[in-house]
Amino acid sequence: MPHAQPYALLTEDVSGNFVQSVAEFFEVHYAHMNPHEQCPFSFSGTLKIEGILTILRKHNPELPDGLKISLKCLSDRISQHSATLVVRDNIITSLKTNNEEHIKPLNLATGARGLRLTEFAIGVNDAIAPTIDYKINSQMNEGIRGVHVAIGDGSSGYHIDFLSPAVTVRPTH
Repeated sequence: MPHAQPYALLTEDVSGNFVQSVAEFFEVHYAHMNPHEQCPFSFSGTLKIEGILTILRKHNPELPDGLKISLKCLSDRISQHSATLVVRDNIITSLKTNNEEHIKPLNLATGARGLRLTEFAIGVNDAIAPTIDYKINSQMNEGIRGVHVAIGDGSSGYHIDFLSPAVTVRPTH
């Protein structure tokens, strides 16, 4: 796309040997530039979630009041007790902590794409595992070994990453 502009590209990101994140391509291209297109990946499964990251890049007056506080409480609960996330055909169908369902606040928070995944990524960094604090909304947490999936575009609603460091992948094909 000739009108596409990179973002968050720092000099140190492109000097020497580097690998640009495929997850960033999926998130930027599909969630922001083509919000109604299907993602170029397919995921179904159940993940044990250790933490979530949330971001809202611009204020949206159509989002319900109290949503930021609700998501912070959910983040704290997940960091204390973990959660189970169920995804079917790239759509989140359940998020439970202590057998309590949290799908409704997710659906309210995510804007135009709703509960459809906008991101699937694999982290490979074992070294940061001892220092990760899932109560802190840090993008560095995304790099931990395991997988993470995300919903939302961060503009029409929140972008929410679900981090699953202790994952077993079983491809279906």
